[in-house]
Amino acid sequence: MIHHQPQLPKVYCLRRLHRKELLTNESLSGCLTTDCWTSRNNIAFISITYHFIDTQFVLRSVLLGCYEFSESHSGLNLCNTIQETLDKWNIDKKKNYFSSLR
Repeated sequence: MIHHQPQLPKVYCLRRLHRKELLTNESLSGCLTTDCWTSRNNIAFISITYHFIDTQFVLRSVLLGCYEFSESHSGLNLCNTIQETLDKWNIDKKKNYFSSLR
């Protein structure tokens, strides 16, 4: 019997690498948007998206993360989650970006 490796994790890693390269090579500055919500079964989530205009003047959006967010929705907790996500994606803290919470 032949066992195949699951393809989804492999595809995810390749797509994430491609998106990181896109951000590194094409984004000079950008804008963050976030959204927090609670599911029907009472689980809280946060999503973080980075928007930028690439070198060809095309608007791009990259979902940086969608996480379960069980902590209090305080400004400090939101800030820490956003900062950790920016660090994971190697988004330069010195770039100009703004955040919008919905």
